[in-house]
Amino acid sequence: MVRTREPANFAEASPSPPRAAAEPVEAAAIGERGRQLVARMLDELDATTTHAGQLEEMIEAETTGDRDGNRRNGMLGAISLPSRAKTLKELVTALKTVNEASAPQGKKAQRDEKAKAVGGGSRFAPIGPPRLAVVKP
Repeated sequence: MVRTREPANFAEASPSPPRAAAEPVEAAAIGERGRQLVARMLDELDATTTHAGQLEEMIEAETTGDRDGNRRNGMLGAISLPSRAKTLKELVTALKTVNEASAPQGKKAQRDEKAKAVGGGSRFAPIGPPRLAVVKP
């Protein structure tokens, strides 16, 4: 038995509310959302890999009346091992990128950023006028 999915009606779906322009998004929050998305996509890949045999049988049953095998070949190609391996590689690369982008700064980067803030953003900023100190004998 092959289940068919009803077409999505995007007109009825309510869009998410727009984010206020003055509301900054933290890198950690973006990183966490990215990691959650990659985890969900890995779950989908795991389900496809686990049920590959059943999916192949369903594709065969669905495409038995086709004139040529183009649709069948396309569907089987989408769940084939090379396709799934490529998807896994791309997901791992995306996860690595998200983790690197949301990683906290190292000590040297924090020190350099603090020095730029103190120096006015320039390495050769003037130090300022000398300070006079009165020394009592």
